[in-house]
Amino acid sequence: MKKVLFVLILSAVAAAACYAQAATSGEMGLASKIRSAEYVPFSFTLGGEPSAKILRRSGKTMSSKVTEEGVTETASVWTDPVTGVEIKYVAHTYDRFPALDWTVYLTNRGAKASPVLDRFFAYDGTLLSDKGDVKIHWDRGGINEPNAFEPMIDLLGSAGGELIRQWPDPHNSTYDNTVYAKAHYEPLLGRGSDRVSSYFDFEGKGKGAIICVGWPGQWTMDAAKSGKDVTVTAGQAELTGTLNPGETVRSPRMVVMYYKGDFVRGQNLWRRFYLTHATPKIDGKPPKARFNFCAGANVETMKRIEKMDVKAEYLWQDAGWYPKPFGDWYNTGTWEISDPEGMKAAFDYSHKMGMKNMLWFEPERVYEGTEFYNNHGDWLIKGDFPDVHWKHEYGNLADYSKPEVVNWFINRIDKIIKYAGVDMYREDFNMSPLKYWQRRDTAERKGFVENAYIQGHLRLWQTLKDRNPGLEIDSCSSGGLRNDYATMCMALPALRTDYEFEPNPEGYQGSFFGSAYWLPLGGIGMRGADLYDFRSTYGGMATAVWSGTVNGRTGKPYDYDFMRKIAEEFRTIKECYTGDYYPLTPWNIDKDKWIAAQFDLPEAGKGIIQAFRRPENKEPAITVTLRGLRPGAKYKLTNRDGGEEILTGKQLMKGYKLSAPEALTSMIIEYTKL
Repeated sequence: MKKVLFVLILSAVAAAACYAQAATSGEMGLASKIRSAEYVPFSFTLGGEPSAKILRRSGKTMSSKVTEEGVTETASVWTDPVTGVEIKYVAHTYDRFPALDWTVYLTNRGAKASPVLDRFFAYDGTLLSDKGDVKIHWDRGGINEPNAFEPMIDLLGSAGGELIRQWPDPHNSTYDNTVYAKAHYEPLLGRGSDRVSSYFDFEGKGKGAIICVGWPGQWTMDAAKSGKDVTVTAGQAELTGTLNPGETVRSPRMVVMYYKGDFVRGQNLWRRFYLTHATPKIDGKPPKARFNFCAGANVETMKRIEKMDVKAEYLWQDAGWYPKPFGDWYNTGTWEISDPEGMKAAFDYSHKMGMKNMLWFEPERVYEGTEFYNNHGDWLIKGDFPDVHWKHEYGNLADYSKPEVVNWFINRIDKIIKYAGVDMYREDFNMSPLKYWQRRDTAERKGFVENAYIQGHLRLWQTLKDRNPGLEIDSCSSGGLRNDYATMCMALPALRTDYEFEPNPEGYQGSFFGSAYWLPLGGIGMRGADLYDFRSTYGGMATAVWSGTVNGRTGKPYDYDFMRKIAEEFRTIKECYTGDYYPLTPWNIDKDKWIAAQFDLPEAGKGIIQAFRRPENKEPAITVTLRGLRPGAKYKLTNRDGGEEILTGKQLMKGYKLSAPEALTSMIIEYTKL
């Protein structure tokens, strides 16, 4: 018999309470170097000359301003009198976090082509010093596989060989004790979190450094250890050639953060930084956890949702609302509403119900026979080569390296947003673009098409935001394959992975407990067959995929009373997922193991534990060790499915027994400091 055990659930609290704790003075001290006004993290060569030499001979101007509370932006500009190249370094420092965020822009202000630009690294320096081996924590990104966001660990030491983390990846062990002197990381074919994610935590003894590469394209990072020093270079994977007059290239958006303590401390400091400063603001405030409802945008559906009374916060209209030449959702390229009056009426109804509206787009991929394909074929990079992913029907790329292409999409999408009343622009991208960009490269200039394309892509997003104040963006890209740091500074990942269609709750659990280290607000679809299944989809976001009247998993009519209880339970606990995160078991997706985690809001004195005894597990109980509690305080624990007890923080942090008499059990309990 399927039973529910417990998830420790915290009552909803103001999101601001999650972000109040600042870094320690010791952690701020670790970051003193990168917070200096004279710090230069980047490097490049022009005509073989190193950037350090060029900066020394160039005039420099600096300006600073406060962009939001606790954040100072400093722009440093050098103009090289020899080459005419302007170097602009825009950096952000933080009053409460030991972090630096920056982007570098190179512009040819001269009248002729520049010398050859090469080895343009957004970061080039010593990231960390430590006598012993250093652990590199990273994950596999939002792949459409059961092990999406699988946490990985590599060991970096002064002796050993070279590790290459690039698809196809010959190294599949999470942690096999092999020590490497060098390590190379690179994603698959042009999407920034495909197979190799772009978030890294270098953990030394009692301290560490986080570095993230913000590039929704093909980035690269190399790390090496010699003696005590861990050196790192990171940037666009390939960019070499001359800059034309007036041309600008940019680096990835980077962030470095230091911490003291273990990896988990570092990740919780990151989560607080991410939620406070990196995520796009809504009315000047960080976004909160949310509950979405994915369904066709028509008035009949709105009335059904209203009758269900699940109180979703966003209505999500996914693919298929536009004309399609061959009838399938992926026939994208004609960006008009097939039923404009029907969609507008549905979205207006949604607003009256108190929901915001999310609308799916995929502008970059253009199908044969669509409006864009027929009228603007010269604006496409055609996918007529034999080994392109998904062949010809998915294989035409709108060339965002051309400003006129980006302008066309800005105007068309903006028109739809304004007409329909769209609150959240959901952008998908079901292509691997690297080979397309490379097709437009020349022998003399490589990587410039990709660089201009990424600039165009980000300009489209920013312009839509500027034209529609309050507009939010959701980044999808076959699930979570383009969720790099620069993207996550402008968007949220409502669907963290496309691995939601298979009936595999253990995969949903794994993707959440892996992604929670880096992206607290990632979500997934709720298509559950039972309580265990539904609770496996809880996280910083969850989306009810309850179209129609029949549950696609069970083939039976939906039990709306039960689903209202699910929606209410999730609403009750969802803000907890933006608190501190403590894994209580090793990450795994094995059907014969337990998995459990704690989410803690220390400022509010509350938190939750979420645990699962998997279907083939033979252990009726495990003991877990909670963290972040006050030893002398008493905590009231309330089993979401019945039962209460009172224990001290010391008892809970010494060891707490989770018992599930039967396998296939989900566990939820609230705790509150008395």
